[in-house]
Amino acid sequence: GAFDVVGETRNQTTYDILFNGKRSLLSDLNLSVSAGGSIWKRDYNSGHNDVSQLVIPGVYTMENSAGQPDATVYLSRKQVNSLYASASFNYKNWFNVDVTGRNDWSSTLPKNHYSYFYPSVGAAFIFTDALGLQNNVLTYGKLRASWTRVGNDTDPYNLQAVYGAGTPWAGSPTFNAPNTLPNATLKPEQTTGEEGGTDLGFLNNRLILNVTWYQKKPRHRARSERHTGADGKFPLELRRELVQEQQQGAVALPGRRPRRRRQLLARRCDGGRRSSLRHAGRPEVGA
Repeated sequence: GAFDVVGETRNQTTYDILFNGKRSLLSDLNLSVSAGGSIWKRDYNSGHNDVSQLVIPGVYTMENSAGQPDATVYLSRKQVNSLYASASFNYKNWFNVDVTGRNDWSSTLPKNHYSYFYPSVGAAFIFTDALGLQNNVLTYGKLRASWTRVGNDTDPYNLQAVYGAGTPWAGSPTFNAPNTLPNATLKPEQTTGEEGGTDLGFLNNRLILNVTWYQKKPRHRARSERHTGADGKFPLELRRELVQEQQQGAVALPGRRPRRRRQLLARRCDGGRRSSLRHAGRPEVGA
């Protein structure tokens, strides 16, 4: 007989604080602001004990193992501290500007790169209200544009190579050399996005046209390449930085049948283009 004992503990805790406020700067200009911070923690513990053969059948204890039990313990901890703020300006309900900013401090990144800031700005202009262009054909018209930057960290323990526990041999523990080469200068991933478009409503909004264009450009994204070790060297995994640009356009034409039925029809056309540029790091494979 044989048996396994597996235990896992997962704990995730978040502390948040947020302040909101509104104020009229002018008779037609309003300001809404918010600011806050958060602390996010995640702890993971696991233990695995494996007994492949028992001395006395039916006695399921570690001491009853016919050989050396295989025991594995894993501990993972991660914490991210954040501060963020946003401001929204509204003028006569037809022109709006939103500005946001956030800074994160991650425990999984190197000390000189563990802090990263990502802002955003967006604007919307309802020209039919501002210019008084509503008529029997054009009911609603809005122009919108935005620019964003989003940051991201990595999983715990991706900065240094460590030995892993192996299969015991002759009653003695063994350890295996790592098969990955971590990047000790890993930078936070950043994705920059730009978007623009227009929303048009015709015939008392019975016919609506949405046109959107956007592009995304990630930076400092980790990419891996594994070597087989056929040259006698350790099979190490090299991390590369990848910059990938993605452009996309979309046209949506949702229309309504007579109001008593409230059924929605949609026509959509998408098109896009992607291009990528890879920056390979210097191979440092040990003998």
